Amino acid sequence: MLDEQQRETALIHFQRGLHLERAHRVSEAVDEYRLAIAHDPLLREAHDALGCYYQRRGLLAKAAEEFRVVATIEGDFLSNFNLGCVLLELGRLDDALVVFERCHALQPDEPACDYELGYIAFLKGNYYAAIQQLRTPLRHYPDDWEVHHLLGCCHLRLGDYDLALETFGRALRLAPHLRAERQITQHIRSIERYRELGASRWLKDQLYAEQGVVYLGSAQDDGLQLDEFQDFHYTYPDIGATLRRLLAIQAAHGWAFSCVVSLDRQSAPLAEALAALLERPLRGADELVMADMALFVVGVGREAELLKLAHERAVCPAVTFCLGLNWLRHSAELPDIVGVMARGACSVPWEPELRRLRCDGAPAEQIGEFAHAIHAAWRTKVDVGFTCRNCRGVGFAARVAALPALGLRQDRVYLFDQRVALDLELDRRITERRAEDDGPERHDRQGDDHWLATLTGSGPVRRSP
Repeated sequence: MLDEQQRETALIHFQRGLHLERAHRVSEAVDEYRLAIAHDPLLREAHDALGCYYQRRGLLAKAAEEFRVVATIEGDFLSNFNLGCVLLELGRLDDALVVFERCHALQPDEPACDYELGYIAFLKGNYYAAIQQLRTPLRHYPDDWEVHHLLGCCHLRLGDYDLALETFGRALRLAPHLRAERQITQHIRSIERYRELGASRWLKDQLYAEQGVVYLGSAQDDGLQLDEFQDFHYTYPDIGATLRRLLAIQAAHGWAFSCVVSLDRQSAPLAEALAALLERPLRGADELVMADMALFVVGVGREAELLKLAHERAVCPAVTFCLGLNWLRHSAELPDIVGVMARGACSVPWEPELRRLRCDGAPAEQIGEFAHAIHAAWRTKVDVGFTCRNCRGVGFAARVAALPALGLRQDRVYLFDQRVALDLELDRRITERRAEDDGPERHDRQGDDHWLATLTGSGPVRRSP
């Protein structure tokens, strides 16, 4: 049993920690919280403050332990809710479900708890159960865009595209910031891809429907039934098949690139070969101008930060092509076009030899022999006609088709198809909304409904009762 002096000492340390935190002396405040817990392990406030600090710093496992102590001491709704949110961030869905069910038992009519239960059901693939859980949040928070967005995602996964479009339309009108609007519009654009694709049974289909990503494959597959590989080591025939599929799709849809850029040294042979095949110049990232439409090339992508950095520093629009995607263990970032996805080991045939030649100081002509080998592998005929389907709705279609037809027309006529024009119209409407700042009440909702219906070709959008 703690004596009164220990409790008072613990409270003194806790109060001192609060003052230090208000003075932005956070590290000293954390030391005081720990001293308070050392004197009184059952001091709820100190555990809660320490858990909030860990959560802000991204130390979610430590935050969960602190919030679990608080929930054990108090057993109230708020402490359990905080614990459930951290467990959900950690991806521990089963543990989070148990905690939120406990919260629901404590306060059955709390809409925030029902929303979290609905979100967990959605992540587990129980879309009908998620829709049922969202009824209470919709009734209490009809103007919360996140509730409508989650409901729209459920309808989208169930294949009810008209209802999903209507729900995303409401979420878009309620979105409070540009990031939310972009997130919703990505789902709106995915509706047409789902309609185009039908049932998605393979990873190739899912990537295209949800992200607008093109998954090409290699000579070891048929280009349609594609999933993720554990390990994949490219051969020159594999690379030839991948590039033939890429160029067939590029030619079928008229994707116009003005130049090719290698994002690292090991990708240089692949970029050089692609530049020759596309009949476009090979440039460095510092040589780009605003009028360019660059094709960024990565041989084996092991670090997603390379892709992010290239997009941040690019002065022009760019499409990214990664021959072997190998960073999925660490990041969910995706390039626009992928050859093969490998979660374990991935390599290209010139990698060890290129490393040796560079160490020996070989001239550029000798290093360029790898590009000739890739070009020779490309000449090997591979059936690629089937890969040209399901690519009109790729995520980068607006970036490519909005450029002049470089080398095809002297008057530099801009190529727009209907979907590209609507993509640009969608971005324009978002920009206008942010500039008006008049609130959703004054916005032309009937005009938005007509615009959303036109965007996906689904006819008039049904009004909710």
